[in-house]
Amino acid sequence: MAFVGTPVCLIAAHGERGGARDNRRLLAIGAAAQALLPGADIRCGVLSGEPSIETVLADAEGRAIIIAPLFMCAGYFTETALPQRLAETGHVAEILPPVGETPEFVRLAARMVLERGVHDLLVVAHGSTKDDRSRRAAERFAAGLCARSGIATPPCAYLEEPPFAAEAVEALPKGGAIMGLFAGAGLHGAEDCRRLITESGRDDIVLLTPCDDVAAIGRIVSVMFLQALLSRNGANQTPKRDIAPSKPQATAA
Repeated sequence: MAFVGTPVCLIAAHGERGGARDNRRLLAIGAAAQALLPGADIRCGVLSGEPSIETVLADAEGRAIIIAPLFMCAGYFTETALPQRLAETGHVAEILPPVGETPEFVRLAARMVLERGVHDLLVVAHGSTKDDRSRRAAERFAAGLCARSGIATPPCAYLEEPPFAAEAVEALPKGGAIMGLFAGAGLHGAEDCRRLITESGRDDIVLLTPCDDVAAIGRIVSVMFLQALLSRNGANQTPKRDIAPSKPQATAA
């Protein structure tokens, strides 16, 4: 299929269901990625709320579309809801792997663990009663975190399936930490995780959320887009100066 103009690089997310519901974190990640790829056309859109997928792609007819899903794992939203919404708008897009399943995301989380000196960690993810993809992704993340940080493989607990997070948080050793696998800063990523700590009656638990580091997530997304753009332009071509990252991607040891 022949495309015209500059490809649209879309960071797609679910959309905040709590907090201020302004998708501020998503927009900050988009701004960070755009600063690193000043010649690219990076946009942000959500499945629920504003800016909607339809709104941000309203002028993209005939242009290539590359999507970086700001989700923690592949599942219903990345494999069904997002493609369905795109089909309804008449757009064809290249959908990249979810940000949360990239090696760079695991390295970011490992760096957070090492910097805080955490030894007892609990990974908290959404989970699902419909299929096991969220659970399996959390378990892969935990194994990768062990390999990158040197800590013992942390247990995983979930909001919507057993083992449930509330019970697991209460059982954390003193001075332990929660690693929240949530992309947004609303209902799950902020409110639910803080509620878990509050309801446990503990004041010694640290909450670590990789997606809080919008600069680092912006770098991860910018590299995803850059690799897709270079692949689209031909692997042997010299990268165009206007889409090259302005500084190297940070990685954990």
